[in-house]
Order: sequence, then structure tokens, then C-alpha cells
Amino acid sequence: MSEIDKQLQDAVKRQKKDLQEKLDNLGHALDGEDISHTEFEVKASKDSYILMFAIVGMIFFGTFRITFKDAVKALMGMNYNSGALIIGAGFIVFMILFMTICLVIFRKKRIYVKGSELIYKNKVYHCSDITSAKLGTMSTLTLRHAEKKIVTVSLGEYDNADKLAAWLERCNIPVERNEKANARSDATVKVIALLVAIMISIVIIKLSKIL
Repeated sequence: MSEIDKQLQDAVKRQKKDLQEKLDNLGHALDGEDISHTEFEVKASKDSYILMFAIVGMIFFGTFRITFKDAVKALMGMNYNSGALIIGAGFIVFMILFMTICLVIFRKKRIYVKGSELIYKNKVYHCSDITSAKLGTMSTLTLRHAEKKIVTVSLGEYDNADKLAAWLERCNIPVERNEKANARSDATVKVIALLVAIMISIVIIKLSKIL
């Protein structure tokens, strides 16, 4: 369990450091490159997957502790605590839903940039189709065509999101931003997420001792 906690904390620290570097260098990730030959993909980072699987691992570990003995008793036809199995089933359902939603989002949200074109969900946008770009709270970069949102990605959770911001500015599309406010809000959310994950693991362990 401590190893999972360590991986979770390390991943959060790496994401925080990476985000700050991206914010400090925002708009310059493509310096020196010929924009007409620029080609890259924006996709979920390795640490985003690590965070997801670490949280899933914590839930699985706690669920195993709660349900193992009673599951064995149930299979052997002995008296067992049905409450423990119900709680365990609830955690398993939550774990599956959480992992499925994360994987779907991570797999579907992939942005391809090639030259002056951006491809998202098999739709091609020329850079001139993008009318505005804004770096909002929690360091999320939102691209719009008039009033219609094209896509939103997090600088902290997606690789090459900083290149996307630089590409926009190289295409004369200024990115409206407030780096300090975004860094503070994103760091706050990461800390809260970490605390929630730790609290969940503590609750699971306590329940395993009671049941």
C-alpha cells in the first residue's frame, strides 16, 4: 500500500513540476521550428495514467482486504458478513466506472497538429478556423471557433499541450492567460485529489478492521 501511495505522490509532484515548466515557457515550445513542417500529437501523459491506476490500485487493495475472508466463507457455504460483500461490490463498481471513464476520455481526446491544420475527432480545422484560445482555471486550454468550443485540454495532464499553445501563437492566435492564477488553482486541485485518495484508502482500511 505504501508503494502505491508513493507512486501517487511522485506522479503528482512530476505533474506539478512539468506544469510549471510549461507555464514558464508558454508560447516558446516551438521556437526555432518551421511552422509549415510542424507535426505533433497532444495526448494524455504517462503520469495521468499512473495517477489513475494508482487510485484504482488503492481501491482494489482496500476492497480485497474488506471482502476476501467473507468471499471465501460464502464460497465454502459458511456464515459470512453480507455487509462486507455489499460494500466491496460498491467499491468495485466505483473502481470500474472511474477507470472506464478515465480511459475513454484519455483515448478519445487526442489532437493531431500538422503544419497549419489541427485534427480532432476526425475533423480537420485550419488554423484560421480557430478564432480564440484561452488558458482557463486549472491550466485548461480551450480552443473555439466563434462561440463553439472545439476542444479543451489540460497543460498538466496532456503531453505537448504547451506545443499546442505555441502553435496557436505562431499562427497569430493569441492565447489569453493568467499563469500564476492557473498554477495556484491547478496545484490546489492536485493536492485535494491526493488527500481524497488517501482518505478513501484510510476509510477502506478502517472498514476492513471493523467488518
